[in-house]
Amino acid sequence: FAGLDHQLLFDKILYNNDLVQEFILFCQKNNIELDETKYEFFSKFKLNKKEFEAIDSNFDELQELDKNKRTKKIIEILKEKAWDEDVVDWFEQLELIIGPGKAWEYVKNYNRHDALYFIPEMLRKFGFDPIAEKSEDNDIRVKNKQCKKNIQNVLLQTTQDQGIDLDTGKDSYQLLAQAINNFEPGWYEEFVENNWFDKLKVFRKQVEIKRIMTPEIKDLLENLAREKPKMHEYVRQLIQHPSVNIRAVMEMIDEPDRFLQRGDFHADEFLQNELQPLQLTELGDESYGIDFSSTELIEALINGQIDKVCPFKPYSKEYSYIIKDKKAQKKESELEGLYNEMMDDPLDFINKIQKSNNPYKEDILRRFELLRLIKKSEFTSLQEYTQNQADELVKGKKISDPDKLKTMIEEIESEEDLKDVWQEILKAKNIKIDFLVKSDKIKLKEGKDLEQIEEMEELKRYLKELFQMMTVRSGEELLIRMEVLPHNDYRYATIGDDTECCMRFGTGKQNVYMFYPQCGAAALSIRKADQDISEARIVAQSILTLDKKFDIHPTELKEITEPEKIRELLGSDFLNKYYDNSDVVVCDNVEGSNNLMQRLISNDQDLIADIYEKFFAEYLQQSKKLNGAEVVIGKGYSDYLENLPEVENKYVPQALISYSDNTQGDSYQLQKESPEKTVEKKEIGIHSLSWQDTWPVVYLEGKVYEEENPNLIEGITTLQKILISSNIQAQKEKTAPLTLGHFDKDGVLDGYILGYLARKYDEPEEQKIYFHDILVDPEKQKSGIGMEMILGIIRQIESDKKLNKLPIVMRCREQTSYPIIIKNAEKLGYEVVSDEEFEEENEIFHRVEVRKKTI
Repeated sequence: FAGLDHQLLFDKILYNNDLVQEFILFCQKNNIELDETKYEFFSKFKLNKKEFEAIDSNFDELQELDKNKRTKKIIEILKEKAWDEDVVDWFEQLELIIGPGKAWEYVKNYNRHDALYFIPEMLRKFGFDPIAEKSEDNDIRVKNKQCKKNIQNVLLQTTQDQGIDLDTGKDSYQLLAQAINNFEPGWYEEFVENNWFDKLKVFRKQVEIKRIMTPEIKDLLENLAREKPKMHEYVRQLIQHPSVNIRAVMEMIDEPDRFLQRGDFHADEFLQNELQPLQLTELGDESYGIDFSSTELIEALINGQIDKVCPFKPYSKEYSYIIKDKKAQKKESELEGLYNEMMDDPLDFINKIQKSNNPYKEDILRRFELLRLIKKSEFTSLQEYTQNQADELVKGKKISDPDKLKTMIEEIESEEDLKDVWQEILKAKNIKIDFLVKSDKIKLKEGKDLEQIEEMEELKRYLKELFQMMTVRSGEELLIRMEVLPHNDYRYATIGDDTECCMRFGTGKQNVYMFYPQCGAAALSIRKADQDISEARIVAQSILTLDKKFDIHPTELKEITEPEKIRELLGSDFLNKYYDNSDVVVCDNVEGSNNLMQRLISNDQDLIADIYEKFFAEYLQQSKKLNGAEVVIGKGYSDYLENLPEVENKYVPQALISYSDNTQGDSYQLQKESPEKTVEKKEIGIHSLSWQDTWPVVYLEGKVYEEENPNLIEGITTLQKILISSNIQAQKEKTAPLTLGHFDKDGVLDGYILGYLARKYDEPEEQKIYFHDILVDPEKQKSGIGMEMILGIIRQIESDKKLNKLPIVMRCREQTSYPIIIKNAEKLGYEVVSDEEFEEENEIFHRVEVRKKTI
């Protein structure tokens, strides 16, 4: 650039934002000074080269104009020198509706053609009539005015919506154009009646609903309402959500297999493919498959059966918080100054405030009078006076609700009631305790004297209370609700849509969170103090997992799916460590809707961390198992927690998920483990297994097969799915569990049986109990554990009214479990009805079916 006029070059490339940014950086590095006045002006507008050159020649003139005149001049220049005829026509139609200023506000940061081409169609479909502006018919003019308001609402909200729809990749302008294209003129009155034009997302959503609700889909929903009311209500809530993808909702009902195998490019590709919820319904071998369909899995979610095997039980807590805007913050600062002055010398402060023009004088003296009245008056005396004079006290224009106040007076029972009543009276009437006492209308408490004000410390307490009352009202009160959501709450499915993140309903990783019971969801919602709880808006969320702390980083889990890495990464003492280590509650992160979160923390940067800390301390107390557990939060996208201490991230989920934001080197520590926390261990013997035993089961499988036949190792994802699917199926079928383990004297797993209800592919009419694998720690294979587990599962089956009628099929290795079954079947009251030999990975197996002997 040597020898060039840098300022001239800079001024000529202002329309190219990327080039400008590079050029500014170059000049900064080379100590070249630039006048950035033009840049600051033009960077406010998205100008193409033609527009830029048209306006650039008028820059000096534009600089001298005020905002409104400048906008009009810019529009005038662009119409004349830069815009095509179509764009000018569309813009002028828009000007007629919302005026030049708002029309420019709508288009200035977007491609002119793409922002305006659908405007004529919008006016036609909404029924705007320019001739009606001059009509003598008032009803027509009112209708036209309402139409203009609706158009303005959706257009200006479009400019404020900066998000990108993750399913379609479209921005707000493109989504609006799509909605207008799909909008039918006959819908307009219904949209007006339901106020659907008031919020952009609601408008777009309702257009989508109206478009997609074909007669066939309506019939489908009507059938759900009749036959499956719980599912119908769940689906109805999803459909009504302002940003949920309806196609995904309808796919869940109409094509559940397709819905449950959705992918996700954000998630780990291997784990997402392995953990698609559809695979929970596809377990089995070449002859038998689990008797659990995709529709039944979705029903298990909605009917609460997944929640029954989830450790994160529903719980909620509400907190009040004052949002202070700039005006409120200024008031609080002024009040703080007054408070400090008051505490120095309360008597002098009261005297001074009475003679001053302080803007808080009336409020302070009125509240001080209230405190004097309540603290000095004898209760019965003031109560009788208030009730006897009720008709007079509630009179006057300044009393906002006389009937309510009179009811409050009639119901006075305590000093607090009196305080509430007189707080309302003194807002409207200038009544002094001095007058009431001296005119014998009320009596003072014993030991109180009007002439001599209270002791200094007591007065300070009164005035401190006064300032607390004033301060607490110096902003907008919000109710912040923190809760752990059950899986069958539709809000669990939509938390990604609410917080505008990448786990929206219908994404693959959200399906994993929804259908796998090792996950939970915590949500933080807000509403104004005068709003109903149904109006609360979720602004932040965390996916919960139950982890253990080990000497590996969570990102190393992918390697652990390779059999040869199991012993290397977990170590020979893994089983003991697993059952010795406490459970750790992990929030994958705290991700929120940024604009709402910034508003929430505007007065207190530590607010979110403080609420999470309070909530989880109380929540975990409700659980005997989790009380006192450590709680950590992943750092990925947790932009509101930087005040929390950090700990090394060695937290491993007890069952895998396809995506987590807790993958940084460190995590935030929300709560340390309590020193009194103890680990509950299972007693020696037979116990049911859950997904929380996934890692021990995986470890034992590797220990058994790694030397004998590594090709038989199925690995963590398969074993995890068997444990999970079998557990959910047992809840759905209301039967005893069919996954069972043997634990030694130290509470450590040393053998397991994995089973579920299945059907033979070529004989689907009969349900059977299918045992996928029976395995014992190789160091204990002659200790009788195998037989003990078989006896335990038989007892479980025979004590269950449904299971005891079903045949049992077992997949057995010829050298281990097969001889035990053949030798003991008859002793146990069963007969072998089939024995199918087959080869798997160069090893002989038997598929043995036994049935209860009939007498």
